[in-house]
Amino acid sequence: MLNKILARVGSSTLFNQEKFDEAGEKHPLSTHYKHVVLAVFLLGLLGVSMMALNYPKYSTARSLLARGVSTTAIVDTVDVKKLTGRGEKFITTVGYRFKVAGDTIHGKSTKNSVQPESVSKGDVIEVLYDPSQPIINGWRAALYREMAGVFGVLGAAALLLPYLGLSAYRYVRWLRRRRTLQPAR
Repeated sequence: MLNKILARVGSSTLFNQEKFDEAGEKHPLSTHYKHVVLAVFLLGLLGVSMMALNYPKYSTARSLLARGVSTTAIVDTVDVKKLTGRGEKFITTVGYRFKVAGDTIHGKSTKNSVQPESVSKGDVIEVLYDPSQPIINGWRAALYREMAGVFGVLGAAALLLPYLGLSAYRYVRWLRRRRTLQPAR
């Protein structure tokens, strides 16, 4: 089954310039537009899916930063994870508690950064909460990072731009080849 898939992909116009040229001779418009439409569709699908995954966190962060009430909280737990790969990245998860109208509210926020956060158990941090539903709350420093993370989605969607470039390059190459094969008038 895998061999059939690899053979099909290898012989497709997507990865084989000769097949692309042959298809371009037979059906010039549909060959080129098909690749551009596919690239735009994939770009849109990636963008929409990434936004759908990030939108709940983004909208909560945006709402708290715009209308949240600021208060102080006491840090109960701190968990720092170090990720390696292309540079170091630290994920700091902070558990905290604060009081609203005599009730103790517990919350947890996560912040991604290139340096570990200098937060420890017992520290006082600033949190924002929704006055009508204090259970919706967040560590102010982490909320700003959530807002910035949405712009990373746009960067991920831009990863498909090389495919658009490849399609344009193949079209130009096909046009040049076609012009050289035409008899002079």
